[in-house]
Formats: sequence, structure tokens, C-alpha cells
Amino acid sequence: MNMESLQKLISKLKIYYIFVKEFKYKVLILFGMLFINMVLSSISITMIMPVINILIDQKPSDIRIVKYIYKFFDLICIVPSLLNVLIIFFLIVLVNNIIVYFESLLRAKIQTEMTFDAGNKIFKNLMKVSYSFYHGTKKGDIYYYVSGAACYLKFSLFHIMELVFEIFLIVGYTIILLSISTKLTILVSLLGLFSVIIYKKFIFITKKLTEEQTILNQIFNSMFVDTIDGIKVVKSYNREKYELDKFNTNWGNYLNVLYKSYKNTAIISSCSSPVSFLIIISLLIYAHLHLKLPFSLLSVYMLLIYKLIPVFQKLPTIINSLFSTLAPVDIALEAISEENKPYLKNGDQYMPSFKSDIILKQVSFKNKQK
Repeated sequence: MNMESLQKLISKLKIYYIFVKEFKYKVLILFGMLFINMVLSSISITMIMPVINILIDQKPSDIRIVKYIYKFFDLICIVPSLLNVLIIFFLIVLVNNIIVYFESLLRAKIQTEMTFDAGNKIFKNLMKVSYSFYHGTKKGDIYYYVSGAACYLKFSLFHIMELVFEIFLIVGYTIILLSISTKLTILVSLLGLFSVIIYKKFIFITKKLTEEQTILNQIFNSMFVDTIDGIKVVKSYNREKYELDKFNTNWGNYLNVLYKSYKNTAIISSCSSPVSFLIIISLLIYAHLHLKLPFSLLSVYMLLIYKLIPVFQKLPTIINSLFSTLAPVDIALEAISEENKPYLKNGDQYMPSFKSDIILKQVSFKNKQK
């Protein structure tokens, strides 16, 4: 992703705040849960080191993070025996999963409320515009405002939360990796940068395909609704064959782009395993030849790498999915916007007082019958 694409993404996310601002406190709580989830996930992995040390009867390493673990046991006045370490480990995992449960509920609630609010705003704005707007806009486009564009908000929020959590994980795991071995972590970063360069082209392709997919989906919806709405005309003028050809053309174009998008995603997924294998093998060779890490540290380090690799490989997919939802969100913003739309005058004009009486003359409400 180049700087121009990143700036466009940031600008779109700023506009996205229009939908989020009414739920900002719930969103902040959600971010807090994601952060706590990251911290507990990182701590739970470090708890493996004392377990391995106890099992192989090895003295704790002098590395700072190991000292912090044993200081934690001293702080809570618990002897770091195998049973006690496993109990603490289990409690951390249990609390982590409880937070994940409530985070999922809160995320679903925000998604539902935001989608409802966006649909309400769109429909409210549609009720304020004059009839000329409906006369000049396809019914399928109007239908897509609520049924398509507004519903994509929940998907975009999901991808944003997912992206934030993955970034949190990268930060948390990287801190632990740096505390174990700075040199090895630098090598990991270089290999991660290499994988990002590989995926860059596919990210750009997916971005273009999703934009085209959104446009074709809107065209198809408009065509389909217009055909069904004018079915009397179709039947009267024997236009079934014409409408069927038009349907097949638009439907085929949309599905063709959708297939290309799936194909591009499949390429990204299929590249993940070879890249992961290359990174792990390179790390093992480097650690074996140049570093002399204790078994417990090396085990935890490789476990962190094993967990980090899918995160790095997942980032392009998340960003692709986020880009695919931003195009419909733009349509939702356009539907809510009051610019470039004809509005009826609402007549809300304040009248402080009348200078004279209002007199109605020769006014009748009688129905005249012929």
C-alpha cells in the first residue's frame, strides 16, 4: 500500500466517524477490551517459559521478561511451582476468554445499532427530498441505499475492529520478542517486510476489483428493480427476451468480477504457507548458528513467531475486506448527505405576531355533485 492509498484510507475512516460518533463511548470501551485481550494473550504465552524451566529442571534465564514473571509470583506471594504456574496460566486464559465473549457481544450490539441508525438516517433523508429526486433516480439505486450500503457499515466496523486487534497483537508480541532477542526480531521484521512486498500487488488488484464489484452490483439492482416494476410493459410489448438478455449480461458481469476477487484472495491464501515455512526455517537456522538461547526462551520465541506469521498474512486480507466495504459506505454517505438533492420547503418560519386579522371569505367545504 503506497502513501496515496494510505491517505485515502485515513480520509475515508475520518468520514466514517459520522456513523460512529453517536456510539463513541461504546466504541472506546470496545477498544479497551481489545487492548486488555492483547495484554492477556501476550502474558499467557510468557507463562510457558517457567513451565518449561520447571519441567526440564533448568534455572530461569537472566533476560528481563523472565525476571518480571518471577517478580510477579513474588508480588502475589506464590511459589512458582508447576501446579501454581499452571493455575495462574489457566486463570489468565479463562479471564481472557470471558473478555473475548463480552467484546463479541458489544461489537455485535454496536454493529446492529449503527446499521439501524444509518438506515434510519437514509430513509429520513429520502422522505425530505422532493418528488423530482425520485423521478431522476433509479429505484434500484434507492433500494440499494438501505438494503446494501447501510448494511455494509457493520462489515466495515468488524474489519476495523479486527485490524485494530491485529495491530495490538503485533505490538504486544513484538515487545516480548525484542526482550528475548533483538537481533532475531530484526530478522523477523525484515522477513515480514518481504512478505508485505509480495502481497502488495494483490492488495491493489483486490481494491480495484471490489470497487468495480460495488458499481456492477448497484447497476444490477437498478436493472432488476426497474424490470420487475415495469413488468406490465414487458409483457405488453413482448420484451421478455430483451429483458432476459439484459439480466444475463449484468448478472454475468457482476459474478465474473466476484469470481476474480475470490481468485485473487485464494492466491493470497495459498502463498501464506510457503512464506510461513520460509520464515520459520530461516529463524531456526539463524538461531542455531548464531544465538545460544535457552530452550524455554527459544520455544516461546518460536511460538510467538508461529502466532505472528498468520497475523501478518491476515493483515492484507483485512485491509482488502475493509476497502471492499468502504465503497458502499461512500454510497451510504451520499444518501445521507443533503448536498445535490432537491428538498421541499418545510414551511418552518417563525411568525411572532399578526398585524391584522386573517379573514376567510367565500370559502366552502361543500362537495359539489354533478
